[in-house]
Amino acid sequence: MGDDQVELLDPRMRIILTELDSGNDRSVAIVAGTWLDETLKEALQSYFVGDPNFANELLSDNRNLGSCAMRAMLGRVLNFYSQDIYEDMSAINTIRNKFAHSLIEKNTANPLTFDTNIIADKCAALKLPHKKNINGNPEASTSINRQKFVWTVLLLCKWLDEQTQARTPAPKANRWLA
Repeated sequence: MGDDQVELLDPRMRIILTELDSGNDRSVAIVAGTWLDETLKEALQSYFVGDPNFANELLSDNRNLGSCAMRAMLGRVLNFYSQDIYEDMSAINTIRNKFAHSLIEKNTANPLTFDTNIIADKCAALKLPHKKNINGNPEASTSINRQKFVWTVLLLCKWLDEQTQARTPAPKANRWLA
């Protein structure tokens, strides 16, 4: 991503992208996956009404909606986004979990990278880069798969942030039983 493009992003995104540019594949997958998870959580919370403590508890790590996978499913069943977006979110989460829970490629002594078959296949299946005509730069210092992964997370997080910012607060609950 060029410096002129980074300037268009909010400060939080600039900090995260700077970290993603300098990290190894494992740190990139984990940081980007966590960024998507936190952004999705914030987007879902923007739709909740009532006591914010209930929303925090519902989406906390030790609850049923505490994982990125479950949050992505919730957003999909509520029709917040398309099946393609849901599948990209699921792929990002799967890639993040592979890097977080496996040190080496199964049945080999090779470290996991974005070019490891199982991860490269997930990156190749990402739909958002194709829809936005982002094919990656083969002359860049990072792999095409890593570029697609980062671009997908960036686009998803930027879109979720925009949805959250555009969201008008829900009306107060009708207190007819209160």
